[in-house]
Amino acid sequence: MELTEVTVERDTVSSQFLIGGVLVSLGASVCCLGPFILLATGMSGAWMSRLMILEPYQPILALIVMSLFAVAGWRIFRPTPISTSTKSCSISQSGKQGKVAFILTAALSAILLTSEYWIPVIDEILMGS
Repeated sequence: MELTEVTVERDTVSSQFLIGGVLVSLGASVCCLGPFILLATGMSGAWMSRLMILEPYQPILALIVMSLFAVAGWRIFRPTPISTSTKSCSISQSGKQGKVAFILTAALSAILLTSEYWIPVIDEILMGS
């Protein structure tokens, strides 16, 4: 197996962990972010209380998110073997893209996971006291 094949496989697996992390963080934040978005767009009703069903599982989902991002970060940021071939430039470019994708998705997940803390502040600012 050549070095480029290992790098492509590594990028694919890392991106799967990143996608999984973002999806789980969406699930963890639906109890807080869902009602906020629906109320901000003018939708309301008693049915919105059903969005709170995931609230007891939020710490478990947050732990899963952090685990997925830890594995993805380890796979992306771990050192790669040095190659003397001419394909090393494409490998390093691919590594940069993976690192940028990791940072952006980690920031998005952090925003989603902390939504229960910053949504009341935004609500107070928008609605007033």
